[in-house]
Amino acid sequence: MNVLISGSDDALLYDTLKDNGKEDKFEVTYAKIASYGYFASITGSILGV
Repeated sequence: MNVLISGSDDALLYDTLKDNGKEDKFEVTYAKIASYGYFASITGSILGV
């Protein structure tokens, strides 16, 4: 599924962190965002949404 994503969302996240001087936090921040998405997908599947 991640193959279909163009990478522009990754670039936006990185650029935003870079603008705030926190580009070293990219991997941790990206992992948190991804885990929230996975959690939402699993929850939705269980609830039948």
